[in-house]
Amino acid sequence: MNFSSDPINTLENLSAKNKTKSISIYLVLILAILLFLALLPVIKIDISSQSRGMIRSTTDNVPLTSLVNGKVTFVQLKNNQVVQQGDTLVRLTQENLDTEKATNQDLAIDLQG
Repeated sequence: MNFSSDPINTLENLSAKNKTKSISIYLVLILAILLFLALLPVIKIDISSQSRGMIRSTTDNVPLTSLVNGKVTFVQLKNNQVVQQGDTLVRLTQENLDTEKATNQDLAIDLQG
């Protein structure tokens, strides 16, 4: 390498200039990393997830119907209750059921005869 005899452009001066520039770059990077780490508790990011399902309102009524009429004597229903097949939800009196049965039997006999 040929360097001029100029005292400003000596090898020592060039390495000193590059050394101060590289130190300043490292200091800026370290300060940026420290600033990022210091701000981590303050930074909040919304996280969302997707899934399949059905969203229903708590005020959404599911109709409960019966094939027969009768007076309700027992109710075992609560909001958002999970029920299984065969669970007793409502009990009805049999007075009306007996009269309906007799009426249906009379109608069946009339239709057959």
